[in-house]
Amino acid sequence: PKNYLDFLQNYKLQLNKFRDANTKRIERLEGGLNQLIKASENVNVLRKELTEQNKVVNEKSAECAKMIAVIKEKTADANIKKTAATEKKAQLKEDEIEISKEKKLAEDALEEALPALE
Repeated sequence: PKNYLDFLQNYKLQLNKFRDANTKRIERLEGGLNQLIKASENVNVLRKELTEQNKVVNEKSAECAKMIAVIKEKTADANIKKTAATEKKAQLKEDEIEISKEKKLAEDALEEALPALE
């Protein structure tokens, strides 16, 4: 019986030792599981935020595309007006040269006619 009682006492010690070790493992695993659950919840929240932000980005992108189209249109109009202004400027320069020639001819004719009037 003495051997049997030692065996039972040793069994009880080993059982308590393994129970404590298993309890610590369970607590550790539960802590890890809780961390994973929290991380999963955070990921879900971030996904919702990302979805909302993607909507805003898409709206802003559409607005930017519209603005770019308007800017391209206005740039094209400005280029047409610039070309027309350049052509008009060239025409005015030609007209100025022609007018100055005619003015010179008119002044020469006036100088010739003035002595005859006097």
